[in-house]
Amino acid sequence: MSDYKTQQDFVYYDDYWKYVIDKNMKEAQKRYETELSQRHETRRLNAAIQIIAICAVLCLAFSGVVIRSAAIYQAKYEIHILHNEIRDMQLEVEELRAHIDNAVSLNHVEAVALNELKMQYPESNQIVHVASNWNYTMDNTEEDSQMAVVEKGLAFAAKLN
Repeated sequence: MSDYKTQQDFVYYDDYWKYVIDKNMKEAQKRYETELSQRHETRRLNAAIQIIAICAVLCLAFSGVVIRSAAIYQAKYEIHILHNEIRDMQLEVEELRAHIDNAVSLNHVEAVALNELKMQYPESNQIVHVASNWNYTMDNTEEDSQMAVVEKGLAFAAKLN
């Protein structure tokens, strides 16, 4: 049997209307409670979505800061490596300058000539003296260069004879 009653189930008409009104009130109360619980559920869901959205924005912002910091530290590390390379290259340049200075020093040239190239000092009969009016200065004039060519030509001719 169903819960629904008709007017014939009641003896008095007022009792029937009281039943109908109570029934409608209970249904309205049920609908109201259902809507209220749905509104609460919707509000909770919206609040949860807002919290998640705020957290997501904060995480993105924090990730951006972390990524930016990582890029800065990477750049600093690369700068540090480049500074080390520069320092190493400067040391290498200094070593090469010292090597060049050593290679052009008269003592080194003499040692290489005597030991590696097996050269000897000239004997007195191997020495050729050339008379020259050449002025050994840093002045570079045209007269001096012409005079040097003439003297070299004379020296070469004397050597041939």
